[in-house]
Amino acid sequence: MASNSRLLLLLLLFTAMVAIAAAQPSVHRIATPLELRRLTQFLESSSSLLNTGIAQSRLLAATGVMLGGIRVLLASVEGASNVRRFHIELVANYVIDFTIGTDGLLRTFTIKPGGMAMATIIVLNGNFNQAVMEQLSEFFPLRQPLEKDH
Repeated sequence: MASNSRLLLLLLLFTAMVAIAAAQPSVHRIATPLELRRLTQFLESSSSLLNTGIAQSRLLAATGVMLGGIRVLLASVEGASNVRRFHIELVANYVIDFTIGTDGLLRTFTIKPGGMAMATIIVLNGNFNQAVMEQLSEFFPLRQPLEKDH
């Protein structure tokens, strides 16, 4: 009798684990329009905050990138509700690379035409205000339409 109750208990535990796993949100999905808008706002604000914060800090030398005219084209979401990793494709109208010395003076400043890049952004507990950019690729020029020969 005791062995039957143990088997029944194991069966109930297994069923509960399967039910809990089935109730979890999907691991991979496409970002919603609201998430795309929040990702764009995060990129715009972090770009300007990065520029302002580094320009006002005279303690450390820094290298930064500032983006302008940002649009998030596509984003896939990976992870559970408390930790989400967004893999995004973004387009920027221009990219500014800069270097600031330890004295707080601007050493280099280069404005380049924008392009397309890939980025990974981590969002904890759905709070886009405290998101972290984990990775940003190099910007690739956008493809131009081919000219027709007449």
